[in-house]
Amino acid sequence: MGQSGGKMPGNLQLAKGEPRPKGCCESPKGGEVNFTIDAPGRGSVWLYLLLPEGHEGASTLEGVDSSGGELYVQLDPSTNKTGDTWHVKLTLPGGFDPKGAKYMWILDPKLDQHGLPEANAVRILDPCAKCLDSRYAKDWNKRGGPKFSPMAVVPDRRAIYEFDWQGVKPPNLHLKDLVIYEAHVRGFTRNPDSKLQDWDATAGTFLGFIQKIPHLLKLGINAVELLPVYEFDETACPRKNPENGEQLCNFWGYSTVNFFVPMQRFSSRDRIGAAIVGFKTLVRELHRQGIEVILDVVFNHTAEGAWGEHFWHSWAAIAKNRYYILSNGQDTNYTGCGNTVNANDPMCSDWIVECLSYWVDEMHVDGFRFDLASALTRGNDGKVSMDPLLIKKMANEPKLKRAKFIAEAWDCSWPDGYLVGKFPSGGPPRWAEWNGIFRDTIRCFIKGDEGKKGDFATRICGSSDLFKHNGRKPFHSINFITAHDGFTLKDLVSYNGKHNTCNGENSGDDHNNSWNCGHEGDTGDGGVNHLRSRQIRNFMVALFMSAGTPMILYGDEYGRSQRGCNNGWCQDARCWFSWSDSEKQENNLMRFVRLLISLSNFDQQLQQFRQSRPERKQSGKIHFQSITLSEQAGDVDVACRRAGDGFVVQITGFLHPDKAGSSALLHWGVLNDFRDRHWHCPPEECLPDGSKIMDAKACQTPFELDDGILRLDISLPTSTMSDGACVPAIPGMAFVIRVPEKDKWLKCEDGKDCVAFFRDPPAKQGWKGGWQEQVNFIIESETKWGHMTLMHRYNNCRDMIQTWSSRSNTGEAAMRRMPSWSATFNKDALRRASWSRLPSASLLIDPEEEKSEEQDDELWSWIFVWQRFSFMRLLDWQRNYNTKPRELAGATDSLANKICSVWKEYPNIRLWARWTLATIGRGGNQGQAIRDEILHIMHRNKIPETKGHFYEEWHQKLHNNTTPDDVGICKALLAFLRTGGKMEEYWKVLHDHGITKERLASYERSITKEPYMHGDAGRLIMEFENYLRILQSVHDALDLKTAIDAAKSCLPKQVMDQLQEISGSDAKMKRSRSLGSLDKDSQEKSHQRFMKLAEARLGILGILNDSKTDVGVIRQLLLLDYSLETQQSVIAQGNTDETRLPTLCEQMKAFLTSVVGHIPLHGELRALLVDWTQLAPECANLKFGAGPAESALMLKALCDRLARVVGEQVDTFQTLLAPKATTLGQAVGVEKNVLEVFVDEVLRGSALFALSLILKRLEPQLRSIAQLPPWQMISAVDHPVQGELVSVPRMLHMQDKIFETPTIMLSGLVSGEEEVPVGVQAVLVRDAKSAPDILSHCAVRARNSGVLLASCYDSTLTEKIEAELLGQWVQVVCSADGSVEIKAAERPMADPKRMRMMARSASRDLTQELMSKETDSTKLVNMNLKEDFGCKWVVTPEKMDKSKVGSKSLNLALLKPQLPKDILTPQAVAMPYGSMQKALTSRENAKEWLSKLEACLAQLQPTSSNEDAKTIFQEAQVYVNALQMPSELDQALRSAMEEVGSKEGEKRLLNLYHRGDAWDATKQVWASLFGLRPWVSLAKAGRSFYDLNMAVLVQELLPAKYAFVLHTKNPFTNDPNEVYGEVVPGRGETLVGNYPGRALSFRARKGETPVVTSFLSKSTLLRTQECLIFRSDSNGEDLEGFAGAGLFESICATSDIPCMVRFHRLRLLTDHSFRQTLLSKLAEAGRAVEKAFGSPQDIEGCVDPQDRIFIVQSRPQV
Repeated sequence: MGQSGGKMPGNLQLAKGEPRPKGCCESPKGGEVNFTIDAPGRGSVWLYLLLPEGHEGASTLEGVDSSGGELYVQLDPSTNKTGDTWHVKLTLPGGFDPKGAKYMWILDPKLDQHGLPEANAVRILDPCAKCLDSRYAKDWNKRGGPKFSPMAVVPDRRAIYEFDWQGVKPPNLHLKDLVIYEAHVRGFTRNPDSKLQDWDATAGTFLGFIQKIPHLLKLGINAVELLPVYEFDETACPRKNPENGEQLCNFWGYSTVNFFVPMQRFSSRDRIGAAIVGFKTLVRELHRQGIEVILDVVFNHTAEGAWGEHFWHSWAAIAKNRYYILSNGQDTNYTGCGNTVNANDPMCSDWIVECLSYWVDEMHVDGFRFDLASALTRGNDGKVSMDPLLIKKMANEPKLKRAKFIAEAWDCSWPDGYLVGKFPSGGPPRWAEWNGIFRDTIRCFIKGDEGKKGDFATRICGSSDLFKHNGRKPFHSINFITAHDGFTLKDLVSYNGKHNTCNGENSGDDHNNSWNCGHEGDTGDGGVNHLRSRQIRNFMVALFMSAGTPMILYGDEYGRSQRGCNNGWCQDARCWFSWSDSEKQENNLMRFVRLLISLSNFDQQLQQFRQSRPERKQSGKIHFQSITLSEQAGDVDVACRRAGDGFVVQITGFLHPDKAGSSALLHWGVLNDFRDRHWHCPPEECLPDGSKIMDAKACQTPFELDDGILRLDISLPTSTMSDGACVPAIPGMAFVIRVPEKDKWLKCEDGKDCVAFFRDPPAKQGWKGGWQEQVNFIIESETKWGHMTLMHRYNNCRDMIQTWSSRSNTGEAAMRRMPSWSATFNKDALRRASWSRLPSASLLIDPEEEKSEEQDDELWSWIFVWQRFSFMRLLDWQRNYNTKPRELAGATDSLANKICSVWKEYPNIRLWARWTLATIGRGGNQGQAIRDEILHIMHRNKIPETKGHFYEEWHQKLHNNTTPDDVGICKALLAFLRTGGKMEEYWKVLHDHGITKERLASYERSITKEPYMHGDAGRLIMEFENYLRILQSVHDALDLKTAIDAAKSCLPKQVMDQLQEISGSDAKMKRSRSLGSLDKDSQEKSHQRFMKLAEARLGILGILNDSKTDVGVIRQLLLLDYSLETQQSVIAQGNTDETRLPTLCEQMKAFLTSVVGHIPLHGELRALLVDWTQLAPECANLKFGAGPAESALMLKALCDRLARVVGEQVDTFQTLLAPKATTLGQAVGVEKNVLEVFVDEVLRGSALFALSLILKRLEPQLRSIAQLPPWQMISAVDHPVQGELVSVPRMLHMQDKIFETPTIMLSGLVSGEEEVPVGVQAVLVRDAKSAPDILSHCAVRARNSGVLLASCYDSTLTEKIEAELLGQWVQVVCSADGSVEIKAAERPMADPKRMRMMARSASRDLTQELMSKETDSTKLVNMNLKEDFGCKWVVTPEKMDKSKVGSKSLNLALLKPQLPKDILTPQAVAMPYGSMQKALTSRENAKEWLSKLEACLAQLQPTSSNEDAKTIFQEAQVYVNALQMPSELDQALRSAMEEVGSKEGEKRLLNLYHRGDAWDATKQVWASLFGLRPWVSLAKAGRSFYDLNMAVLVQELLPAKYAFVLHTKNPFTNDPNEVYGEVVPGRGETLVGNYPGRALSFRARKGETPVVTSFLSKSTLLRTQECLIFRSDSNGEDLEGFAGAGLFESICATSDIPCMVRFHRLRLLTDHSFRQTLLSKLAEAGRAVEKAFGSPQDIEGCVDPQDRIFIVQSRPQV
């Protein structure tokens, strides 16, 4: 090595070595390599070693450089020889990895003058080598380079010892249960139509084969017999195809070069040991699916000298007469391939057994098919022995006990070599045989040869004439019609003779027993093709119905053809499997073959079905049961589980093929009671697609039937029980299975109906939430009390509130936090603050206070639901009791006064109190009554809620948006009813109100139908007269007059005057004067009236929020305010065309004021109100900042923040109200459709709806002015979303459809009332007019389910998307700049079942995770807890290098001296790699905590699930956090900080250092190393924990005024001359962490003014404390394939204080000049850092209170 060929490096030691195992073997832990060779009769043996140039670790060998070199090692026969085996061991220096070192053997060489073997000495390939230096997959049949002359290679020991089998065991199937599939690894997947993932790398390889395992499973295969996978030379065929001139190759591989080495051209990676890992992975994945692996092995001959030249030497050069059968010194040819292995020579037979044992023991194969096995029975003289030595050794080898042996019981010598039926076993009957007689007989019989009936019967009955005499069974006969050698099944019925001219030789059998059915080769003759199809099926039936073990040739299942070639040994593409042809036969021949296999193997498949039952049971969290069917037809499993908002009943069954037919139906009904087993027809919403209602009791639903496996999913809606428990809406089901074509009805084995229940018996149910005593009281009083009236209910409610208020202590604490109402609108109090007064308010609330307030919300939401049910007449107003009016009035006043009392004393429940008061008071609730009462009228009069008639269309219009037109419509309807149905009267009244047919049709919910007479006309007239009064009370201000009159004495004169002006006059208010008619006036007049209402409400809210206001006054003012809010909402809803920014902003402020007035403790809403007051007017007039664009962007940021808060409020109310409404509703028998919209109706009647309405109107205006991306997020997701793009005109028509694959829906109108269809992952709305608002039912459901919901403001864009991508698989990505990218993506390789599972996932987040999930990641669990790399405790910046710290520390250390003076970096030191291990092994921790940590982590196995790993890591983190700080570390930190401070003249680090805080933070950083996220990420990268090192960067935590991230090359445009940056106030964790909202973003070209692209919309800033920050600094970013960023913690020694952002106090937002200056400085700082490193950078930093810029981190831009 090095420069001297024979010189031994001083630190490379020789040892005696061991005679076993054979070949080259590195010790499991490394450091030693043992070499052996069997070389009988040799006196001089040399080991030749070659270290390739650039070998990793070569520098650790003394005297060796990177150029590599060679070494000759002469073995001493006195110490290095045992018997005929020579052996030597090399002991390696530390750090040297021998992987990839090449070696050969030299025997009895002549020596040169240096005493070394001469250069032309024969170098011999190790017959037991485990790895060669040959090519890999992409070099298949590569010509023109050096001749194939491989050298043995020291393998990667990790491929041998550390492969992760993941706990997968061999299936150990019985031979009788096998269905064998003969396949060629390359031929199976090389065809481009295989559509493999990463086709270029994996096609034709072991890993490519894995991707097609589902095909084998679907077919019913449980064993694959692989054509040779040992190393062979495919270039050992010099001929070309005479038909087309293409180069031929040795495709089959029956010319083995080395029997221990997997074929390296079947490896997808060019790495040492990659073929070993690839083959093991294939075996593991086949075993995981219950498929065994049988190898076709060729021990009858070798490639050495077989028919042609070769350029390597092995067995013949060692001992030719021992390895080969010779005659007169020459090779014998019993194999037809040029030589014959001397298999029964003692040494040669040992070598074969060693090889077979290696493949069983190390590679986990299950058996072998021995090619030309008769040659293995021949002795040294060439004669067949019936008691051969090799066979006996194989029978007695313990490692081969489980292996299956299959003989091709003939060779090329006839007749002595034909041993079918009499192949020796060497012991008890064990060997199976290819039954060539079966093949020939079946071929002859089916093609019509005479005299074959008897033989045919013998063969299909198990060939007892061949196998019975020596104790073997029918399954020892491997039955086959075709195999690799000969015609394919398609060619067997298409050709009379071979067509092998393509081989360039006259090879192949001339006796095929084939028949072309009337035409030679392909034909368009339908009759011939039909006959061929029948013949193929005849052959398949004979094969699979025969007694014995069937084997099918790959491709025969669909009709693969080799175009008449019956010897494809040298053909490549001609022998490829065609996946496109296979797809064409999916429901034809393929299905026929699957059914045959199922029928032939029913018992085994039924057993497998039962063995997989635990997995199905695990999914049946709600219910699971297994049912055995009558007539021994099979089993059915019923599993019920949660799925999103509902449940899924999954029925899976296995039927005997004879019972199954081609279709099966579930004949089923619903069981409504646990005792009563009467069937009831399922409700329509539960019926799966294809269901047919049979009668009032049952329906029938088709199963998916696949090879006897029945599958059916039934989606059930949710019912909430009285105790709050969510249960399936259907208690249970009864069913039988109907097989129509067999006319069978399959029941339970006892002859009864199959029954399954999905609920526990009623006695076990109960409300699972809090306040159970109160809830039980409510339900009991409403359902069980003999009498109930409004008076009783109000008294009960008052008593409940009284009990609560006497116990609750939240009021006093809430009052302390209650802000001053007047200060909110005091401009002096809102003056812009300097930095010394932080622009924020702390978000920290006492946890106990927060918990108590949450409990209050739980009770008060119950109270509200209870009383709203009463208001909606869903509860009895009078039951068995007569209430006197004064008694009812007294109860009403008592309850109302109590509610107002707690409203005053408990600010935290004010909204609930206000809403509850509105349900019992008069006046202000009438706006909501418009929506409620029309529904009640329809229910009471049994008017159907179905499309296509007037009443439903008007109901939908009223539900969506009531306007003054509704008064005219109601009057017209009454005229129609009163005249007995005269349509002209209807249209006349409409005309009088200015309402035309076109106007009716123009509504968002259009009215196109005319009314009709329905039911009792007199009752309808009475109902709609009352309804007209409700409409007029809103639109004609009747309610307002009542409220004003009641509040007269409570209002100051100024407010009273405003109200009188609004209503017309105090004394002469006319009912015809309608506030609702405002939308008929000009927009300006309408807005003026709106603002008068707002002004009056502001005065009223001021009185309400005055702590001195009396309870009686509060009641009147709350009801008056409710009425005024209703009038404001009507005006806002009516002004649909309002687009003026100042007007919309004023209306927004008014509604926001209203909301804050009644939720005063909501800090963010209050902050938004103040910010809106201060900033919105200037923005609305386009005078903010740099002009219109910045004005629109700032207003957009305010809107985005407000939309987010409104959405959060909606979600909160949905969570609090929906379960309670369902529980109470089910207890009192409320109809399901009423419960489904309960919360929606509450929210749409609130000011939150008005806020969302104005937000929707502002959005397009702001986008247009600011030229923003065309998409608005209504429900955003933080990950890419994939699915198939479909287009629908409106979503309402699709909401009940179930999409079987993940779907992206491009939709027209989305009203907001729809459910998101099952399977839809994203809804993209074509235009803004068609989009729902953020409060809509659809938007809420989308957010809850993780569905992306976005609307487009550019219809041309959606037209383009539809034109280009419709029907394709697409990916939707929400970008950081607010845009949406939609592009074509690769469809996941998933079977239909997995697709359905992904589509129907309860969480769309989970669906996308499933699609992107990488399976079978190898989890390497080796963890370094002790090796400290000889590190120091602490290093200072000038001593940092790549071996000590990660890129965070190193980049800062490198950057600091190169920055301009005005750009600073924080002071820092680092605890380097190994410091954690050093602490663990210190005297303080080694004895107790290290040992506990080791024991804990020892539980972690490669097979550990993520859930188990999480538990283990949590325990490990406890031990890490219990570590004691070594005193040396404390001293080292102090010294290093002292040193850094002395150099910089300011000891800032040391002054901030506190031992306890520092140690706690350090441990938390270290503890983050032991987490699930790194575990999963390392597994995906195939890396071990041992590869991961962790340093800790210790920096001063700067008092961040602002934090920023810079990308010196704009990532959105890839413009290298433009910096893109983002800025937030406070510490930067809000920028990079999980904090909602956007940062201020900008772009800046050199020499140009920075351009703001978005303003801040975040809610939270983190106020830093004076302390140190301890930052994780791993080598993760340097590990190949490992995404280490963001996985580990950075901990502040003192926690930040989270604060509410106040935009109007941020100089960055309010001072344009300051903003431009700062952004310019940041851009210049980015360019300076880029210049220092010489490449684009991702930079993190901050700005301190003195506006100095600090760079905290920089790394190459991603």
